[in-house]
Amino acid sequence: MDRKRSPYKPSKWIIMPISFLLVSIAVIALFLRSSDYISCQGKIEPNTVLPLFAPTDGTIEYSGIEEGRYVDEGDVLLQLDSKLEENALMTLTLEARGYEQDKENLLEQQRLQDEQIETIRAHSNLKTMQDGKLFENNSLTEIDYIDRGYQREQEKMNLIRSQITLQRELSTVENNILLTRLQIARQQKLIEDLVLRSPLSGTLVLVETIYRDPESVNFFSIRPVPGLYIKKGNLVGYITTANYLIAKVVIPERKVRNVEVGEHAKVSLTAYPKSQVDFIGGTLTGISASAQNQEFIGTIQIDIDELEDMVRDWDKLVGTSVSARVYLGKSTLLEKLERIIGKQG
Repeated sequence: MDRKRSPYKPSKWIIMPISFLLVSIAVIALFLRSSDYISCQGKIEPNTVLPLFAPTDGTIEYSGIEEGRYVDEGDVLLQLDSKLEENALMTLTLEARGYEQDKENLLEQQRLQDEQIETIRAHSNLKTMQDGKLFENNSLTEIDYIDRGYQREQEKMNLIRSQITLQRELSTVENNILLTRLQIARQQKLIEDLVLRSPLSGTLVLVETIYRDPESVNFFSIRPVPGLYIKKGNLVGYITTANYLIAKVVIPERKVRNVEVGEHAKVSLTAYPKSQVDFIGGTLTGISASAQNQEFIGTIQIDIDELEDMVRDWDKLVGTSVSARVYLGKSTLLEKLERIIGKQG
């Protein structure tokens, strides 16, 4: 009776190398998958937004602070009621015009007076010559000659006195003009102080949607609407400098050589549940040395467009903690793979 032949079984010397190769490939793939990024901790920087404060006390007449509105540098954001100041400016302007008219009149009088003085001087010189000839011909007594000369000199002195008086009046009017111009400049400054202009180009954010630390913010914040009375220094809004936020993360010194500026990054907002916010795309835009603990500070630029799809009020995230993944470049991964294969070889 023939013995039943057992099924073929490969030799363990063949199975073991194949198994080792498969395990090595799996380990390498797992290593590359788990180490193609560097984990970092940090937070969203608060200096990506700039606060806007009420310039002075007053009632809001116009408010251009609207959520999401883009403005250019110098655009009017807030206009306080300036009726009293404008009325005062109009009064000063009318006074200045009156003084200018007075000055023109006095200058015209001065011109006519100068012409009159020149005419009188010429006539006086002529009369003096005529009286001199009459006196020489004995047609005029010495007393009459002296008396006529004295009268002409008195007439000249009276004109000179009038000229001095006119010059004083002109100086007074010019001083009034300078004083009024100064008052007008001050009044214009008061009116300008009633206007809040955008300090830079950016996107406006309302105060109720911004993160504020109660321990470091000691001013009162309001929503600016026409008719509301506000005081100087009230927080009326924020302006963002760009359409992205900045996350500052700590990169250990031993890992900083593995990353390069411009690499892709993802940021997880640890203050929010992962069901709401997972990882948001970003870019590593800079690396700077830290003076503490031999660490480096990485700057990650986060796109707001992607963030708005996940968080209703993204501005509340300013100052919150984040966990970031900074991915390595392809060349770095290939170098790792070559090093691993080289070690196994």
